Amino acid sequence: MEWLIKNLKWITIVLAFLFLLKTCESCNRANKLKTQEKKLTAQCDSLIKVGNNIIDSLQKENMAKDYLIKDLSTELKIAGIKYDEAQKRADAVQKTVKDMKANTTIEIKGSK
Repeated sequence: MEWLIKNLKWITIVLAFLFLLKTCESCNRANKLKTQEKKLTAQCDSLIKVGNNIIDSLQKENMAKDYLIKDLSTELKIAGIKYDEAQKRADAVQKTVKDMKANTTIEIKGSK
């Protein structure tokens, strides 16, 4: 007990020093965690930007394909209308040819 009382000052100094070391270690650990958190946040942000850029480019590509599909369907409709008109003209020509054949009389000379 006497030894404890004589060396109490040194024991207190050693305990204070150990407390100071542990406090510094704790601060360093907290700073490391904050630094890692900042790095991870920056990486996540960059990945989100890359993902958004990919999504935007895919949406633009889909819009271009949609416009192309609309243009092709319009051209297909126009071609269908032109085909129907050409078919009507061909039918009219065939009808005219049949009518002309039906109204044509052939006279054979010398049969009168």
